[in-house]
Amino acid sequence: CFDMLITDQTMPQLTGMELARQAKKLRPDLPIVICTGQRSLLNNVELEEIDILKVLNKPDIFHDLADTLKETFGEKVGLEPIPNEENEELSLWS
Repeated sequence: CFDMLITDQTMPQLTGMELARQAKKLRPDLPIVICTGQRSLLNNVELEEIDILKVLNKPDIFHDLADTLKETFGEKVGLEPIPNEENEELSLWS
């Protein structure tokens, strides 16, 4: 069981939108986030019809994803800071 689907739009066998359509057939209430480097190629009407929670623009999705998780699941999301190249911790909520 899972609480959210986070997928890339461009994948070898199917697109993130196709995966989202299939997932919504099984779980209509499932929050879905699509990550893409080509946001302009996604159809806003289709995104709304499928009920996509959010589209995140690559490559800078880290903080947007953290915000989306926090908005969706509230403070119960327990994410640990991840160190950067300088071994400094980066907060997910800053």
